[in-house]
This record gives sequence, structure tokens and C-alpha cells, in this order.
Amino acid sequence: MILTVKENKYGVPVGNYVAKFIGVETNTHPEHGEGLEWIFEVTKGPHAGAKTSRTTGTVPSGKNACGRILGGITGGAISPGVEVNLAHYVGKKFLVMVENNSTNT
Repeated sequence: MILTVKENKYGVPVGNYVAKFIGVETNTHPEHGEGLEWIFEVTKGPHAGAKTSRTTGTVPSGKNACGRILGGITGGAISPGVEVNLAHYVGKKFLVMVENNSTNT
């Protein structure tokens, strides 16, 4: 069997990148309500300057995407009741894993 991989036209290709944390923007989805868009800019390699993002819910927990990204940015597991000022992390570099979601967007 031969499989042909479809091009991802919505951002940087699937892979691991060194990327700068640009920040978080709030947005509203007509079906899912309020969300946070976590934005990163690739800093090295052929895709340097390209941005990628992930939209999550607005309340982080240890079991959701918002909490996993927050834990990755802060360098560890998040604990209930802890407040995190994301401004402290803007401009810092992270290893970002880009993967397709279920709608390939």
C-alpha cells in the first residue's frame, strides 16, 4: 500500500521547531465559545518567521490542552490555584511540536 501525505496549507508543516512565544489572544468560536489562541513564531530553519498557533479553552487544568501548553511554557506541571503571568514568557524560546488536528487546520 502506498500513502500520499496531503500538504498542510494552514501553517508550518508537521514537525518540531524552536519557536518564540508571541503571546495569547482571546477569541470566540460560534460553536465552542471563548477560547485562547497560543501563538508561536518559528525562529530557526527553513520556516523561520512562520507563525503557528493552537486554540484551547480558557481554563487550564492538568488534563486539558490549555493546561498542557501552560505546563510546557512554565517548565512543569501546573497546580490548582497557582496564578501564572504569561507576560513573563513572551519572547522566550521553546521546542514546539506541530501536528495536524482532526480537521487538518
